[in-house]
Amino acid sequence: MSGPFGSIGVEKHINPETVVLGTMKVSPTPTPTPTPNFKITNLMVNPSEVKIGEKVSIIADVKNIGDAEGTYNAKIRINEQQSVLRK
Repeated sequence: MSGPFGSIGVEKHINPETVVLGTMKVSPTPTPTPTPNFKITNLMVNPSEVKIGEKVSIIADVKNIGDAEGTYNAKIRINEQQSVLRK
């Protein structure tokens, strides 16, 4: 017999030593949890080289291509040091 959660096999072996009435194997299919998934495109840094004290503009397009709403936190690293965090 089979159903939405797996199958059940029933056997009867009756002898002086063994009685098996049945076995059951349950394997439900997990429901995937929706998650956000962000894709970053069109990253632009202007100017590409700056001196200390000069301003720089960083622009990117961030699109959620996932199955749920979410927030993307942009982290900017300069010489391996986190400088700015933006939502």
